[in-house]
Amino acid sequence: LEISEVIEKIKNEDRIGIIMVVHDLNSAMQHSDKVMLIKDGTVFAFGEPKDVLSAENIKEVYGIDIITAEITGYKNGYIIPVKK
Repeated sequence: LEISEVIEKIKNEDRIGIIMVVHDLNSAMQHSDKVMLIKDGTVFAFGEPKDVLSAENIKEVYGIDIITAEITGYKNGYIIPVKK
């Protein structure tokens, strides 16, 4: 979290673009202006975190079911994997 805060501060103060690779979907949801979802080495989706990290896209790319919960303090919701 501290690293994410430092990166956010640098981005805002220095007005630069930052490219990060993260595998934690919730971290991507909270700390990204745009996200890219990759499947089999190809761009599957790109755009706003809420749009790209949808239940349908996560199912298609990772083969898992999720729900997205609206939680205070999480600007784009929170992803929760579910077992069916």
